[in-house]
Amino acid sequence: MARPVTKKEIILVAVMAIIALGGGFYQFILSPTMARAEQVKSEVSAMETKIEQIRKELRDQEELEIKYEQAKSDLASFEMLIPNDKEIPALLRELELIADRCNVQLSSIAVSNPINRNTHLEITLNLPIKGEYRNVLRFYDEVTSAKRLIIVKTSNINPGENEYQVSIQAATFMRGGAVDGQK
Repeated sequence: MARPVTKKEIILVAVMAIIALGGGFYQFILSPTMARAEQVKSEVSAMETKIEQIRKELRDQEELEIKYEQAKSDLASFEMLIPNDKEIPALLRELELIADRCNVQLSSIAVSNPINRNTHLEITLNLPIKGEYRNVLRFYDEVTSAKRLIIVKTSNINPGENEYQVSIQAATFMRGGAVDGQK
């Protein structure tokens, strides 16, 4: 017959059963859950990084859109300063009027043939003037702030006794030029 189980053996079997249950719980439930939690944590971290990158790209895009709108506005302002027509006589009359207003002598204006700059045409103007210093400065100011866009490229000043002889090379622009980068 079988011998009766002692209290010590019952406790030992109970402890081994608890250890086996704990090991099984850890092996089959807790360990896979912890591994999955680490995987989810890694995926969340990657998503947060990606979300931050998208937010930065959105901020950059918003800045670019603002800059684009400003550039469009600047271009529209610039285009308003460039006439559509290739009317040089009106420009020459305007320069003569400015010279008269500024009390300087403007002689023999030389105008180059238009240079094609893809989006516009550039015309170089050689403007020899004579006058008192303050009048020459006033001429510069009026020419560079005229309704039509005129920029001073170079100038050469030769002082005299009572007046200055100035040779100005300026440029003005007209709409036109090559289309789609073709010349």
